[in-house]
Amino acid sequence: MTILFDKSVRDIEALLAQAVRDGELSQDTDVRGLALSVKNLLLGLNVMSKTVREESELWLAAKTSLSALGLYDDRGVAKA
Repeated sequence: MTILFDKSVRDIEALLAQAVRDGELSQDTDVRGLALSVKNLLLGLNVMSKTVREESELWLAAKTSLSALGLYDDRGVAKA
């Protein structure tokens, strides 16, 4: 991994680890795997935003992905 990519994943990982400590995420959360998945989501949204101009479509993609990762609930409230 590049230095910048690795640092951003570590930063996300630190935030998710804090969410575990605060009880916002389960103790058995795979923090590293989840951090990589969030980074992948961010990269994907960045690429999509080059061609998809509708904010509502990008937001739908983000909400759906975050929900699948357990980081967004049905009420529209971020969980971590």
